[in-house]
Amino acid sequence: MTADKKRAGNNSAPTVTDLIARIHSGDIDVSMITGEDRRRCVEHMTLEGVGVDELARIFKKDSRTIYRDLKAIRAANALEPSPEFTAQMIGQLVKEAHTNAGQIRREIRSPTVDTKLRIQGRVSIFEIYNELVRTLVKTSYIAAAPQQITATINHDVNLDVSLPELVQQMTALLQIEQNFGSGDPQLHEQLQQIAGFFEFLHEPSNNSDGDEGDTTNDCQSN
Repeated sequence: MTADKKRAGNNSAPTVTDLIARIHSGDIDVSMITGEDRRRCVEHMTLEGVGVDELARIFKKDSRTIYRDLKAIRAANALEPSPEFTAQMIGQLVKEAHTNAGQIRREIRSPTVDTKLRIQGRVSIFEIYNELVRTLVKTSYIAAAPQQITATINHDVNLDVSLPELVQQMTALLQIEQNFGSGDPQLHEQLQQIAGFFEFLHEPSNNSDGDEGDTTNDCQSN
């Protein structure tokens, strides 16, 4: 193998961990690495808890350069809403739940584990699956239990109730039915008809008492 071929073989991009190790050991001049390699290192080291000021010192750059690197990293990692990605993440979540629960089961099966730790382990397994089910319900992967809203309407026969009060009560009843939904179109239509009838009676032009009062006034004036 010639020297050129050796150099060509050594030009393959190093892994992030290898690159970081060479930077820490001084085997590589940070001023010679590309912006892409620096961003790879910045992303990895940020996840390990290295701050912006420390990154700027390591790579001998201004902190604004590191902030620009972080902005570019966030843009590169941005995700678009996708049903396929949701399904993949839910699948990963279920797998992780089974894996963690299995590890706990293996640990508490050991004869050296005391009773208290076994109980805590079982509680942890329950919490894992309980949280998993909550997540699956929120994401509609598990149907939520049907909820039925029931209401009791008490009608007190009171001859002293005025027509405006009846209209007000009927309007409130119709609003409750609209907000919560009875699921019965026929009932909804009947309530609307009753409310409309009360409103019709409440109109001054349809009030017979008002007509009689006008007639009396006309007689008195004559």
